[in-house]
Amino acid sequence: LSGLVYGLLSQRLSLVQTAIVGAFLTSLGLITSVLISNIWWMTITLGLLHGLGSGTMSVCVQVFVSQNFAVYRGIAHGIVNTGPSISAFVFPILMYLLTSRYTFEGSLFLLGGILLNLIPLSTLLGEHFTVPQKNTPQINGSDRPITFSDKMRRKKAQYGTQKDLSSTSESKPRVLKTAGEIFRAPVFYFLFVSWLAMYLNLDIILTTVVDFAKDIGTPESKAAALLSYFSIMDGTGRILIPLIADKNLVRRSTLWAFDFLVVGILVATLSSVRSYKILVIVIFPMAAAMGCSQSMFGVLLADYIGLDRLSVGYGICSMIGAPILLLKPLIIGYFRDTAGSYGDMFCILAGLQIMSSCLWFGVLLAERKHYTV
Repeated sequence: LSGLVYGLLSQRLSLVQTAIVGAFLTSLGLITSVLISNIWWMTITLGLLHGLGSGTMSVCVQVFVSQNFAVYRGIAHGIVNTGPSISAFVFPILMYLLTSRYTFEGSLFLLGGILLNLIPLSTLLGEHFTVPQKNTPQINGSDRPITFSDKMRRKKAQYGTQKDLSSTSESKPRVLKTAGEIFRAPVFYFLFVSWLAMYLNLDIILTTVVDFAKDIGTPESKAAALLSYFSIMDGTGRILIPLIADKNLVRRSTLWAFDFLVVGILVATLSSVRSYKILVIVIFPMAAAMGCSQSMFGVLLADYIGLDRLSVGYGICSMIGAPILLLKPLIIGYFRDTAGSYGDMFCILAGLQIMSSCLWFGVLLAERKHYTV
C-alpha cells in the first residue's frame, strides 16, 4: 500500500516532504512499539506505521533514482537495492549486540532513534543531478497512452541523468486516473505477473534452501552458510548484470527475458540436486540472476508506464500481489508436510519464471514488429 500512500501524498507534497513523512512514520512505529505490550496494538505500530513509513521511503528512493538516471538507471537501481543484501550481514550482529546490552524493548527504542536520521537524509532527495543533453527530448508519459514502443522512442544518446519530471502540477495526475491508465496498458499485466513470479521464487527459495540442504544430508552449519552465499551473489547480480543493458549491449527488456529464463532453468535444476557442492554451484548464478531481476523491475516499470505513474504502479503491484504472497507459508507447509519434499514446488516455481520469460519474449517480438514497421 505504500506506493498508493506515496501517490496520495505526492498530490500535495514534494518528493522531499513525502520522504520526511515516511521517515517519521518509520521511526515512530519502532519507538511506540516499546510502550505497548498488546500484540494487536503492536500490529498497528510495528506493522502499519513502520511498514507504511519504510515502504513510502522505499518508493521515494526508487522514484528519485528513476527520475535522475536515464540510461544508467539499471546500475543505479542495483546499487540502491544492495541495501537488503548488506543488511543481511550487518543487522543480525547489530541486533544481537543491542539486545544483549539493552534488552529487546531498549533495542527497538534505539533503532527508532537511529532511524530518525532518515529525516535529514531525506532532504538529499531534493538534489537533482542533471547533465545537459543536446537535442534529447524529455520523457514524460503522463500525456500519452502507454504502448509497447514507449521504450523504443528514447534515443540512445540519453546517457547520465535527466531532469525531475514531477516538479510541476501537470505531471501529478490524480491517483485514480493514473491507476485507470495503468490498468488499460497491456504491458503492465506482463510486468505484474513477472513481479509476482520473481518474489514468489525469491522468498520461497530463501525460506526453504537451508531446509532443503539438510534434507540432502548437509550439516546444519554448511546449510546455514548458503544464505550468506546467496546474499553475496544477489548483491553482485544487482549491481553488475544491469550494466550490460546500461551499456547498450542488449535492451533492458531482452536482458530481463533471458534473466527470467535462466532463473527458471536453475530453479528447476534444484529439484534434482543431491549434493551440497552441486547445490552451491546452482545457487551462485541463480542468486545473481534473481538480484538482477529485482533491480531491473523498477527500471522497466519506469520505462513502460512512465515516471509519473511509477509510484502508483508500485502500489497496485503491492496491493494486488500482497494477498497472493501471504499464501507462501501455506505453499511451503503443503510441500514440506503433505507432499514430503520440495521437488515439485521447485518445478512449479520454475514454471512461473519460464512463463514470465515467454511473456517477455512476446513483448520483444511485438516491439520489434512495431519498430520495423
